[in-house]
Amino acid sequence: MQIEAIHEIDLTRGQDAEIAALLTRAFGEGAGYGSMSFYNQRHHLRLLARLDGVLVGHFALAYRWIRMGDERVQIVGIGEVATDPDHRGKGIASALMTATKERAGATLADFLVLFGVRPLYEGTGFAAKDNIVRHMGIENDHSTGILEGRDTKLKVLQLGDIEWDDAAVIDLLGPSF
Repeated sequence: MQIEAIHEIDLTRGQDAEIAALLTRAFGEGAGYGSMSFYNQRHHLRLLARLDGVLVGHFALAYRWIRMGDERVQIVGIGEVATDPDHRGKGIASALMTATKERAGATLADFLVLFGVRPLYEGTGFAAKDNIVRHMGIENDHSTGILEGRDTKLKVLQLGDIEWDDAAVIDLLGPSF
């Protein structure tokens, strides 16, 4: 398996279409991707897994500041986690997670953050969190306002010395990923 990193700004139309097709295969026609390689907003970096040149896995990474209560912290957010249905169970997502953790650990980020329900995440060191999360809502390519509430899918992995504040409101300072 080959894993490649591509900065969002460097994606070609062909790569963008290839990722969009993988997301549609992984999540289904009705998942809201259409012909896009992202759900609500473009990311910063894509990690792609290939077997014999064929795209079989994808993680999108967003690098940004967020607010954790009164404190500003840096995170790498993970979105669009996808494995081709014909290649599930072959360690693709695990390999992408390892590459993601290595990449995020080499940044200035304090935490690696994602919203997900799969056991893969907690098995790789992520802790489930119950914070109130605030973010910009997006629906049908339109901003819908600021949304706030507890998100049971929030998972966090500490990368630096700062500890996660379980009681703080988490403001993503933009859309979710």
